[in-house]
Amino acid sequence: MAGGRDRRRRVLHELTDRLAEALTGTTGRPDIGQWLGRQLVRHAMTDPQTLAASLRVLRSRLLQDLRIEGSGPAALLPALLDDVVAGFVAALTAHVRDAAEANARDERAAWREHQQQLQDQARSSLHHDPMTGLPNRIRLFGYLDQVLAGKPGSRVAVCQIALDHPSPGGRTPAIGDQDVRNAAARLREIATERDYFVAQVGDEQFVLVSENTTGPDDGIKAAEVALRALAQPTAGHRWSPLRVCVGVVEQAAEGATTAALLRAAKTALHWARADSSASSWALFDASRSDSVARRQRLVDELRAAPATSMDVLYQPILRVHDSAIVGVGASPAWRSAGGTTIEARAMLDLADEAGIRPSVEAVVLRAACAQAARWHDGPFPLFVTVDLSSAHLRKPGFVPSVAALLDASALPPRGLHLAIDDEALRCPTEDVSAALQQLHRLGVVLAANIVGAGQAMLIDTPVQTVNLDPALTRHLVQDAEHYRSATTRTAWLIDMLHDLDFTVAAADVTNLGQYETLHDLDCDRASGSYLARPASSTGIDRLLGR
Repeated sequence: MAGGRDRRRRVLHELTDRLAEALTGTTGRPDIGQWLGRQLVRHAMTDPQTLAASLRVLRSRLLQDLRIEGSGPAALLPALLDDVVAGFVAALTAHVRDAAEANARDERAAWREHQQQLQDQARSSLHHDPMTGLPNRIRLFGYLDQVLAGKPGSRVAVCQIALDHPSPGGRTPAIGDQDVRNAAARLREIATERDYFVAQVGDEQFVLVSENTTGPDDGIKAAEVALRALAQPTAGHRWSPLRVCVGVVEQAAEGATTAALLRAAKTALHWARADSSASSWALFDASRSDSVARRQRLVDELRAAPATSMDVLYQPILRVHDSAIVGVGASPAWRSAGGTTIEARAMLDLADEAGIRPSVEAVVLRAACAQAARWHDGPFPLFVTVDLSSAHLRKPGFVPSVAALLDASALPPRGLHLAIDDEALRCPTEDVSAALQQLHRLGVVLAANIVGAGQAMLIDTPVQTVNLDPALTRHLVQDAEHYRSATTRTAWLIDMLHDLDFTVAAADVTNLGQYETLHDLDCDRASGSYLARPASSTGIDRLLGR
């Protein structure tokens, strides 16, 4: 109690005087007994054993010590002391409850702060390259999305930059880490000087963005600035002779998309590499490329193709710690009239261009549920994973259609995993967020493809599994040049995701070294050509011995 023993003695004298007033009938408070009990708690005199001992003394000596005589006070004293006890108990109960609620509030606030710190760390790790510190592809997607949405009446130029060693004999030596760091430092300098945005999108590739351009000449100017900067060594650093190629696209922001701009810049980069053995740039021109025309013919053919012409392939997914098959990833495959077979991600990209991706995904989803129901009904039940676009999530009636497929196939909801694309998690609209919550309540397991996930807030979604960016696993081989940085980053990311109770999966495992490293890093699941190639349902049956 604040004030110490003297303060406690004064309070007790005051309360004793009030008790005497109540016994002699000179107080105006009808609830004086309970009030006295509350005052004890208010002044931090909250030990029940001390109160009990005090009450025994008061019952035996109070009237005598205060020289209060008569039968009335003697009869009133027991009831009055009982009221003191009742007031004390009620006040102490309220005090304990309030203290518990305050502690719970503090614990919740600390938990929220910890979760926010983890989320901030995850966002920072996902948005920057660990070796150079430049924004990476994820951050680039978010930035371009904002530019195109915020300035529809303006123009924008995108330059994709690639580093190569000059190789007259046709053999291209590997680019060293120091070369990449030097290039990143020089590009960061010109980005600061000229208000460009620069990001690293691959081991030896960068993207430079110039806003508010006035025409193709501004895009070419940005490319030439980058070429001049990368032709000179950074002060204090060794600089290997490099061939630098730049693909340039410059166009109006209105009607453009991030994916289309980067695809055009990449196409122009291919032209620059093919057109010259020296450093050079190339400006994108859609009419120039035969490959563009061929792809457009494929898009048109796919758009007109019946759903029955598409196949569904299944790639086993292994549990890393014991290499047991626990699931399969379902993906579309299609053979064009010209004999070109297109599978998996390339097929979905083509379907995106044709504007029929939700229809293609519906074909895969229907077939996958039917097949997975057979594989799930056994001693070692398998789940099936299907990639899902935000356009499909936004379709009216999508969630009821999933529920109907599960009912028709008798597949338990947890046997279906839906892998959500980057757009759905980067800027989720209300209808997409509602669909994700409904799928979660239905019992379907949701996974996040973190490639290009932009401002994805995984903690605020019902996502349970995170599929790692394949670029993270590319260098998880001990003799790879970027092994150390890739392993450090991947280990940190897996640990952080496990702390947040996510299951972590890796795709595109192409060799034993990657798989062994993923095992050492405690990754939960893995798939890829090294483990098992995509196969028909019959092939999976044979693999399972059915």
